[in-house]
Amino acid sequence: MGIGIVVSDVVRSARAESLSFSRQIHGIGIASVTIPKLTNAGVDQGERHAGESIMIYDSWGVAVYGGIIDDVQETRLGGPGSSNSYYLCTCSSWEKKLAKRRCGKKVYSTENAGARLLDLLQLANADGEDIFIDLLHLQIEDGATGTELGTRSYFGRSIAEVADELAEASGFNWYLTPGRIPVLKTKAS
Repeated sequence: MGIGIVVSDVVRSARAESLSFSRQIHGIGIASVTIPKLTNAGVDQGERHAGESIMIYDSWGVAVYGGIIDDVQETRLGGPGSSNSYYLCTCSSWEKKLAKRRCGKKVYSTENAGARLLDLLQLANADGEDIFIDLLHLQIEDGATGTELGTRSYFGRSIAEVADELAEASGFNWYLTPGRIPVLKTKAS
């Protein structure tokens, strides 16, 4: 399969034996990829570990999936005595990190949905968590007004849960692109 796989910012494979992934709107996309331990030239690519970042690119070099490796199992394919070692990686998209992050005590009143989400994402970037969200290239539309949303504190709730709520109130979709760019925009008809 002509794809590229980058793990922890290093090109690890120009092929994969098997690949499946979903890109969910309002949720966490999942991926399953089997990465050969050796390159076509016989070079060992090193071990894979849970917690490493992963990017999957199509044959045109376009990122189609980005996230975190959740589980790795090393296996040998081809039967007894085979030297064909592979890593079976189960992955979650970047939104999983936001599902674990909790909102602070700030109270929102006049801010529209886009401004509220942007503020929450800025806080997620500021506290040193191991996800860096690209706020320079964001695609966030205004969405529901502060009046429509009402005065609210989202204290203790996950950022992903609040993003779902803000998107729903606005009739929007939200997600992070494979390159960690936040998107909050009108649902395609």
